[in-house]
Amino acid sequence: MKKLLGLFLMFIFVVGCSSRQSDLSNYAKGIEATKSKQYEQAINFFNKAVDEETNVEIKASALYNIGFCYGIMKNYEKEIEYYKKSVDVFPDFQAGLYDLGKYYYDNNNFESASKMFSHLVEVNDIHEGAYYMLALVQLELKKNEEAMANMKKAAELDSPEAKQFLEQQDKNSI
Repeated sequence: MKKLLGLFLMFIFVVGCSSRQSDLSNYAKGIEATKSKQYEQAINFFNKAVDEETNVEIKASALYNIGFCYGIMKNYEKEIEYYKKSVDVFPDFQAGLYDLGKYYYDNNNFESASKMFSHLVEVNDIHEGAYYMLALVQLELKKNEEAMANMKKAAELDSPEAKQFLEQQDKNSI
């Protein structure tokens, strides 16, 4: 009897382990495919997750991950398209806000970058990178006083780039 019970439990364990992949959500399958560098497959899983997901944060994350996969595949137009979609679905989606802000900054669209980073620091007031990038944007927009306040905030939050920037400013003022 014990032997039969042991075999039964082992059977349940083996079946449970072998069906693990089929039990995962499409979002989780997308993450696994991304980890395995199977980006086309990941995009397919994330698209399915977007279609079936009701949680806007997970939907935004799936859209963002589609963009990430496109970025890895060097399709930057699609990457940005999906980052925008992630923020459209969930306006407080931090990864999307940051990466869009960085994209706008890198492409000299400082007004749009400012909007992204300003919103991000409203959403997460301890995001050191957002304060640092917002300060850089404000410097480009000649808003020096605001820029220095945000650079100091980034440094207080332990941004090494902000600390280095402020140290350089101090050396230049001597």
